[in-house]
Amino acid sequence: MQDLYHRLQGQVRFLAVQAKLNYLAELELVYLENKDLLWYPSWEGTGLKNWLHEQSVRVALNELMPEVQPGENGNTTLSQACENFRPLLSQGGRFCWCGHPFHRHPLI
Repeated sequence: MQDLYHRLQGQVRFLAVQAKLNYLAELELVYLENKDLLWYPSWEGTGLKNWLHEQSVRVALNELMPEVQPGENGNTTLSQACENFRPLLSQGGRFCWCGHPFHRHPLI
């Protein structure tokens, strides 16, 4: 948290940073790892981060956002790719929302 505070160059009060991280934890978007006392995004938090990044890229390119499919967050541990490749423009179009690269998807 102190590193985040320093990266913000003191423009935001330390207690405000702490309050916002606690709020994100209540929403289960981040969690505090006890062994190293660092904050990490949860599965849902990673999905939200990827969604917001993808949204900003698509807005810049004047592209529409695709409809979200269940379980998609662009960073999956699933061993198998989905059946419908949908490119993440924020990843140069090489990766799907399911988290797997184009070549892992079945050819249609």
